[in-house]
Amino acid sequence: YSNGALANVGALSKLATVGTYLNIYSNASLTTLQGLSALTLVGTYFQVYGNPLLSTIGAVGALKTIGTYLSITSNAVLADVSGFSGLTSIGTDLNIDSNAALSSINGFAALTTVNGSVQISSDTNLSSINGFEALTTVTPGNVKIFSNAALTTIGGFSLLKSINGTLEIYSNAKLASLDTTNGFEALHDVGSTIQIYSNPLLKSIAGFTALTTANNNINIHDNGLTSLSGFGALTDVVGNLDIENNRSEERRVGKE
Repeated sequence: YSNGALANVGALSKLATVGTYLNIYSNASLTTLQGLSALTLVGTYFQVYGNPLLSTIGAVGALKTIGTYLSITSNAVLADVSGFSGLTSIGTDLNIDSNAALSSINGFAALTTVNGSVQISSDTNLSSINGFEALTTVTPGNVKIFSNAALTTIGGFSLLKSINGTLEIYSNAKLASLDTTNGFEALHDVGSTIQIYSNPLLKSIAGFTALTTANNNINIHDNGLTSLSGFGALTDVVGNLDIENNRSEERRVGKE
């Protein structure tokens, strides 16, 4: 980390395993991770943080396992994270946060297991999340998607069946629907609270058609809802069911 002149990591082209952590941090001239194409295993965490010129992570397709967490954070011009196409398992958490140029997430198609939490947050230009088609279980942690100002589509969790912790979707200013093609249509059970709030353009929640059990509360508030039709299979809410202050933008304007 903090290698001001380092532009690439090409000298690591034969590196196959890292026993503990791999930290790519605050390298002012680094533009690409080309050179890590042979990497298959990181024993603990893999962090890509604060590299102001890094534009793509497109060279780690052989990587299959990360022992603890994967964090991709605060890379100002990072536009592409599609390089994790071979990754199948993350030992604890996946965090994609504060990457201002990132417009889509499409790169985790083989990921089946996250043994912690998934957090996607504060990615200013992120408009779509479509890259988690194989993910079926998040345990023991949470799924949190919040403060993504341009996010309109969450279509990448179509096979996710179980979340052991919370599901939180909030403060996504342009998110308009969580329908059967734009949400969590396979989700069967959530171990803790479901919170969907402060998404002012969210008009429809019709995508939780398989959900039968919430083992804590369901809180849906301060959205723009006109339709709440996606909970037809829901039989048990162990805690509170709170649905309040969901007013569409049209109705708000009409009252002003």
